[in-house]
Amino acid sequence: MMKAEAAKLGLEYTQSNRSDNNHWYKIANPLFNILSAFKMRYDKIRIVVSRIPVGKKGNTTDYVDISQYGLTPAHHVLLEGSTYKPERRSAMAQTLGPLTAVLAAYKSRDPYRNKWIETVKRDLVYIRNAINLCNAMQEKRAEEIAPALSAFADVILIAGTRNAQRAFFPLCFIIYCLGTADQLKKCEITRAHTPMDPTQVDFSGKGMWLVYQP
Repeated sequence: MMKAEAAKLGLEYTQSNRSDNNHWYKIANPLFNILSAFKMRYDKIRIVVSRIPVGKKGNTTDYVDISQYGLTPAHHVLLEGSTYKPERRSAMAQTLGPLTAVLAAYKSRDPYRNKWIETVKRDLVYIRNAINLCNAMQEKRAEEIAPALSAFADVILIAGTRNAQRAFFPLCFIIYCLGTADQLKKCEITRAHTPMDPTQVDFSGKGMWLVYQP
């Protein structure tokens, strides 16, 4: 029944086909996450990442200062997404900061840890033995890993990473564009291959610039 209803909406459970422009393949979930993540990104920029969540008791979230992990304000740029809700961090693993992935691998247990290890491998491909550090951090207290993690974070700032950078648009802006004929025409016809073009959804920095430019 579910497959039949999904097929009516053009959401078929089948192998992807790059030449098929009539269906979405495995992209709805990340798109919806990016579309709804503007507030989380805005809050992160507004209040800066000085604390990160480490657990939850009832309705109260417990936080620790990043200094407990040997991190400083210079490392804030590497902690993108560390304050997001757990389910969002998991769904947007490829869009998070490299230190966010490292700390997630440190705090997670199998089988969930495997996903974060793969993310660290991809993000820190330029740094040898990054995975060895993740493995060495397991079962250690924050104060035990702080010196190594601090030095590792400095190396990341120098060496660079391969983590994906995504643009986050406010949902009301997207609705405005899609609901206004002039804006929709501008984005789809005169601004091909922008985030508002349904044939080429693009949340990259270039895509953001194309949409926001006059």
